[in-house]
Formats: sequence, structure tokens, C-alpha cells
Amino acid sequence: MLGSGSNYRREIAPQNPARATSTSWSWRAAQDRPQPRHLAAAWHAFEYTVYPQVGAIEADGFDPARWKPEYPNPAFERMLPEDAFWAARIVSKVPDAAIRAIVALADLRAPEAEAHLVRMILARRTSAGAVLHGPPTPREFRIEATASGPQLALTHHGEDAGLARLGGYEVQWFAFDNDTEAESPLGEATRVAGRAVPLPDERSSS
Repeated sequence: MLGSGSNYRREIAPQNPARATSTSWSWRAAQDRPQPRHLAAAWHAFEYTVYPQVGAIEADGFDPARWKPEYPNPAFERMLPEDAFWAARIVSKVPDAAIRAIVALADLRAPEAEAHLVRMILARRTSAGAVLHGPPTPREFRIEATASGPQLALTHHGEDAGLARLGGYEVQWFAFDNDTEAESPLGEATRVAGRAVPLPDERSSS
């Protein structure tokens, strides 16, 4: 599935390089609309090292944000940013050792091909995480109890996966009135170096 595919004779063959850049069928193709040459030939710039045991798979031209399945898939067409984050979080958490172990189970009996496939999967995992994790902002929050009082703990999976390096966060607290939906600032914005932010005094008005 990664680098293998089939040819027009339905024989097992290296994956068609164009498969990840366009679908096999689309309304535009069905209506016989001419494709711009620079779009149709974009994948020609990809360089492949093809091993018979692996097929055609590369990482430099892999763009998860523009990746296309062979046939239109509603799961990709209707994907929301939250869906992309969920997928990226799962992919970025797969450890290197697990990927190497899974490839080893294929028993390719070709050390060069096995090493190549591992490199491509690791590079694609990094690309997927970097693109789909989005802006360098925390995506998860939780309240923790500490000896000095409750605090807000921030989680950023992109940084945890080594895809971003952040120097801290800017935080500002607001009081929210459920009846009027009005927001009142509780002091000025402050910058924190870590991921733990003490909760403000709810009675404070400045």
C-alpha cells in the first residue's frame, strides 16, 4: 500500500507516482476538461529510489495537506481542523522503535530496502505532524491541584513530538458573565516560560 500498486494489467508493480497528487477519477476528468500542464506534471519532480521489495515511495514531495486518495473520500473532503489535529496527534506519537519493528515483521530479506522504507515512514510521520498540528498554540488544557493552589496545565503535542520549539506562552485571564456574556479582564496579559499557569483570584478586578 505504501510503495506498491498495480499496473494496467493488474500486476503488482511500484506505485504510480501521480497517485498521491490526484485522484484516479474526478468530475473534471469526466467532463474532459484539460488539466494545466504544470499541475498534471508536478509529481515528475519527485525522485524515487525503487526497491523491488518496497516499490516507489518518497518523502521529500509528500505533503499531507495536499495528499489525495485514489478515489474521492468523504472522510478527507469533510475533514475539519479538529479532525486533522486528532490524526496528527496519533501519527506523531508512534515511536521510531515501533515503526522499525513493524517494517521488520514484513521480512523483506533486503536490509537496504528495509532501511529505506523505515526512513521514508519516519520522514512522512514528521511531515504529517508538522503540517497537521498547525499553529504553535496549546491544544489541550487541564486544571491541576498543587500545594500552592490550582493551576492550568498546557499541553502542546507538536512540541512534545519535537516539531516545534516554544519559548513560552502569553496568558490573560477574563471573567465571563453567563447572563450577559460579557468578558472582564482580570489583570494584564503575562508571559510564562513553562506550561503551568496559576489560576487567578476570582475576586480580583485588576
